[in-house]
Amino acid sequence: MKLEQISYVIEIAETGSFSQASRNLFISQPNLSSSIKKLEDEMGFEIFKRKSSGAILTPEGKELLIHCQIIRQECLCLQKIKAGSEKAPGLLLRVASLNSHQLSSVPLPVIKRYQGSPLNFVLTNYVDLDTLVRQVAACRFDFAILSIASPYVRSAKGLFRKHDIEYHSIKQVPICAVVGPQSPLFRQTNLL
Repeated sequence: MKLEQISYVIEIAETGSFSQASRNLFISQPNLSSSIKKLEDEMGFEIFKRKSSGAILTPEGKELLIHCQIIRQECLCLQKIKAGSEKAPGLLLRVASLNSHQLSSVPLPVIKRYQGSPLNFVLTNYVDLDTLVRQVAACRFDFAILSIASPYVRSAKGLFRKHDIEYHSIKQVPICAVVGPQSPLFRQTNLL
């Protein structure tokens, strides 16, 4: 896998089109398609379903996209440090969430409040709870914000206990924050 292929995957996913992505990336569409085909061969799975209406991520492609976004963010941080144009961030807070309309407004006030401060955020959305829990348990994120419907809270809490992940309710709404055992926020009583 090459760094340019990571950018290609992200651009195609964001635009939903090989044609538009090639224009945005200033490369020919055949070269873009060839590069993605080579990446698919290397990875051993199809990343995009190609349809006349555009390109749609496969389930494996969605998982790959998450990792590509993390790698791109880390590369951007390294480039800033190397260029000396910006000091290394004082604190990088890595936050994950499940795709949910209820969560879309939760992190925004916090991010706006700390814009321009030494606190920087990396936000990543997941489409399934199991993957998110594995990522939090492996300390790829400092914490995750998620919404769990009432019938599923009990099974979700069991999954959290299995991975030694803390569960913090946010007020009386079905939104909570979970923290992995390696996170510096683990065992903090005033998390939110």
